[in-house]
Amino acid sequence: MPQFDLKLLIIPIVSSIIGMIYIGYGKKKNLYFAFTGIALIVMPYFAKGMTAKLVALAALVFLPFILSLLL
Repeated sequence: MPQFDLKLLIIPIVSSIIGMIYIGYGKKKNLYFAFTGIALIVMPYFAKGMTAKLVALAALVFLPFILSLLL
């Protein structure tokens, strides 16, 4: 039986909380944040392993800022 790893549980919770904040902000200001918020909520179900989840989380957190600067 695999051991319980708290880190693999905390990453999806943090990702979902940030995603909810981005959706709330995106509904009022910028749609880039809303779409990124949806991606942050869905991302933990598709990424395998802690490293992949952390890399995807970091990339998605900074994505709307980069898009708003470029576009």
